[in-house]
Amino acid sequence: MDTATLKTEFKAPFKDYVAPTVYLASLSLYGLQFYPAIIITLFLLLESWKKDRIEFVVRFTLLVGCYGFTDPDRNFGFKPSDVAIVLSFIAFLLYRKKGVVGRIALIICAYIAIMILFALLSAESMSIQMLQIRNYSSIVYVFFVLYVWADNSFDIAKLWHTVILYSLVICCFYIIDGFILNGYVMIPNTVMFSKNTSYFYDVNWAPFTLHFTRKYPPGLYLLSLAVYPVARYYKLSLNQWIIVVLALIACRTMTFIAALAIGYIVSAGFTRRFLKYSFAVLGCFVALFFVDKITGNHLRIASTVDQFTNFVMPEEQFDGEQIEGLVTFGSGRLEQVIPKLYHQAESRCLLTGFGFLHPQKTTAQQFIIDNPLYSDISASEEVVTGVEVTQIQTILDMGILGFVMQTLIFIGLYLTVRKSKNSLYFGSMLVIFFVAGLGGFSGWINYPSLYLIAISLAAIVCQMKIMTKA
Repeated sequence: MDTATLKTEFKAPFKDYVAPTVYLASLSLYGLQFYPAIIITLFLLLESWKKDRIEFVVRFTLLVGCYGFTDPDRNFGFKPSDVAIVLSFIAFLLYRKKGVVGRIALIICAYIAIMILFALLSAESMSIQMLQIRNYSSIVYVFFVLYVWADNSFDIAKLWHTVILYSLVICCFYIIDGFILNGYVMIPNTVMFSKNTSYFYDVNWAPFTLHFTRKYPPGLYLLSLAVYPVARYYKLSLNQWIIVVLALIACRTMTFIAALAIGYIVSAGFTRRFLKYSFAVLGCFVALFFVDKITGNHLRIASTVDQFTNFVMPEEQFDGEQIEGLVTFGSGRLEQVIPKLYHQAESRCLLTGFGFLHPQKTTAQQFIIDNPLYSDISASEEVVTGVEVTQIQTILDMGILGFVMQTLIFIGLYLTVRKSKNSLYFGSMLVIFFVAGLGGFSGWINYPSLYLIAISLAAIVCQMKIMTKA
């Protein structure tokens, strides 16, 4: 059956947007280092704990995951993600593990055990490696979500409604920052460089000018949880689509936009609609490419295509400029990757990895390289880790074997819920962040995306329990 016939128009009265706007604005103020705003944040968090556990999970996740509103290093005296993972492991110990939950627990335990095994093969100390392993392990957040939702009536449609509401408000924040204030105010920590950081007493903006600020996408990660329900169950109005598109333009990050588009196509199902959406996306892409080419590459579409063309179809003879073009393919990602993979092969660590090294805390000389591809000589000496492709990062940490194991683990998690209704919700989240990870946007190895992936998995498990009881 074509799900288009099942779609209902997404509607919410104005009052429904008030609480999300106030909560997100309080996060913004706290991100601008106006610290009294945390009182509003915690008050609304406590209110949702009492009234609506689904909204509590969304609000708590936005707080501990930061998502461009706050910065873990400059806005907190601790990493809020550490609070989340401690609570998640406590919930893991307390939550009853029967049936599908037991299988999920077994898979996650196996995943952590595999990572520790690879870590033991490294010369780096375990205390330093655990700093990175905790990020990989953030999928355990699923148990925190399950524990919060336990013994409460769960409605997956309520989750989708809440997620779409918050996503639309965040999109409006991106639009205000990107096209009106032209700076970093509404989502202050989506900066490209630390010098662009805003404070409530020293705001980085250029309001009502033609300097359209580009904002990094972490604030829009929540959109990933809205992709599946919008693709299958809800019909957005024209105005709502305009809000989403303008927010993505303010973001101007092609890898993340492509991830959402692919997730939408996968969620819609492989029917005639798949071809319809594919051709629509292709047509829009071609049109935007020519517009971008004519107007000076402000959308970063033309430059992305040019980089890819130069990479896959180089000239037979390379001069210095062409070689430089190749290593800077993907906004300079290859100049990060090539020397590190080369050193990994030379060190015979390609299968098992270097271990979970830390870009700042790892100091052992065997893990330090001089990268000749960087134009900035002062930055050429670095730890052989920290690349902007999460799949390559996994290979550096755990080798090819570890990357294969990681892939099998997430496939295994999907197979545990595959036969349930809306299991593709979880599957689409895996696809979205696998693609986003190609651009370095969290992927399957960092807590901001793993929290959201965990929420989708918990939602499917809760729905399975309700259907089983029925």
